Amino acid sequence: MNFLNHIEEIKTRFCLILISFTSLMAVTLYYQRTLLYLTVKPSLYLFQEDSFYFIFTNLTEIFLTYLSLNIFVSLNITTLFLLVQSFFFFTPIWYSKEYRTVKSRVIRIIWFWIISFLVTYYILVPFSWKFFFNFQNLSNDNIIKFFDIYFEARISEYVDFFIMIQTICTFSLIVLLFFFLLLTKNKNLISNVKESRKYIFFLFFFVSALISPPEVLVQLLLGIFICTLFEILLIDFLLKKNYKKTIMKS
Repeated sequence: MNFLNHIEEIKTRFCLILISFTSLMAVTLYYQRTLLYLTVKPSLYLFQEDSFYFIFTNLTEIFLTYLSLNIFVSLNITTLFLLVQSFFFFTPIWYSKEYRTVKSRVIRIIWFWIISFLVTYYILVPFSWKFFFNFQNLSNDNIIKFFDIYFEARISEYVDFFIMIQTICTFSLIVLLFFFLLLTKNKNLISNVKESRKYIFFLFFFVSALISPPEVLVQLLLGIFICTLFEILLIDFLLKKNYKKTIMKS
């Protein structure tokens, strides 16, 4: 394949990515109310007994909120599609061993993205919402029972909060994956993981405290989850390493 063929393939894949993003934007715009409801749904359990509503204070606020949410979802899915397209573009230049290695890493990145979304959607956002919403319950305090605080949430602020938490969580788990890949590339580092494990776990709990709401239980659960995920990756790497040694000996 000559240089012009490579340029033509790049153009084709770029067009596919552009068409994918445009199609995703069209679909999310069509189902924008459903998408917004799915974004709010994890936090609705707090208001099972009481009615709840969002407000907007600007004429264009609701439109810009829909637009930012649609762009966020479309960009995330398009980024994964871009990753897959890049993998297939470079596939012809790799040897079979390199192909298997890169393929496994691409699959891990996609799984980490899915895990980060699930953790954000079902754990971080609801617990964060619950923690901050509890500040309006000051009227239950006997000392200031004459003083009430009511919360009226702006829909744009909730969506911005959701996007921020999702972005931070995804970035943190991807950093964890690259940190693990760095360990596997350095034999001295991987051999010293046992001795330095307590420092690694401390780093994970520190990161979980930064990206989660200031509630001890949530920070603890997220830290345990990240540490468990790291241990699973480490065991998977060691098992594959031992398997390769066994194959070479046989």
